Amino acid sequence: MKGFDLDKILEILNVLVRRGPSTPYEVYKESRLTLATAYRYVRKALDLGYVREDYGLIELTLKGLLLLALHDNKDAIYLLSRYLGFNEDIIIKMIEEFRKRINISNLDGLRIVDIKDLLHYLMDNNEDASSLVRQFKDTPLEPLVAYLIIHAFPTVTLNDGTKIVISDSGVLAVACARGLRNCPLNNGHYTKYLNRNDGLIYRLQCTFDCMRAEGILVLILKDGSFQECENSPYKFSKVTLKYYGTQDRDKTYKA
Repeated sequence: MKGFDLDKILEILNVLVRRGPSTPYEVYKESRLTLATAYRYVRKALDLGYVREDYGLIELTLKGLLLLALHDNKDAIYLLSRYLGFNEDIIIKMIEEFRKRINISNLDGLRIVDIKDLLHYLMDNNEDASSLVRQFKDTPLEPLVAYLIIHAFPTVTLNDGTKIVISDSGVLAVACARGLRNCPLNNGHYTKYLNRNDGLIYRLQCTFDCMRAEGILVLILKDGSFQECENSPYKFSKVTLKYYGTQDRDKTYKA
């Protein structure tokens, strides 16, 4: 960071991750900084988006948590795990990927406001969503990447609450509402694909093995709407994308 000391920013953030929302004076009392330095660096952290102020209290932002996690702060990794709804081992894998792509000594110019921004920094330059899906399919980060895609792109919501993101290459990500009991990935009482916050199962290019035997089709139109092909519009083993142009063309993908 130019013009100031990164370690002093980290000192401020370390106090906040331990204490939670605090006044600038409380941050000073818990830090190793002088009063003037603590106040100055609280202001720097506010200006750079690492913290925000709410009714006189200073609290960490997602960007602040990410900076701490990139410096191996276990409390920040735990809070990111709670915020995103996945186990800490998945968050650690995410941080490892960020280290390959981000200069952790100079985060001040990066825009990290919400979880949609996390997806951007997992993508290589000029990479599209389909390439990202292929890169992380069947890796420890699959559920997290699926979660980020579901929250970043327009979704089709089926009658049972399942959400899917589709593209010209087929199904990109699924947030399945059928639950662990119906998921073939369930290993006893837990699957890594389950998000603890919303109870949905997140997959990339899901094969819908739990529904395949039912042989149900759903027609998903280009405008994002869908219609049933059988009596149950929310159960499906294939997705048909229909295109409208000079000639009508149907493409069917195994989801």
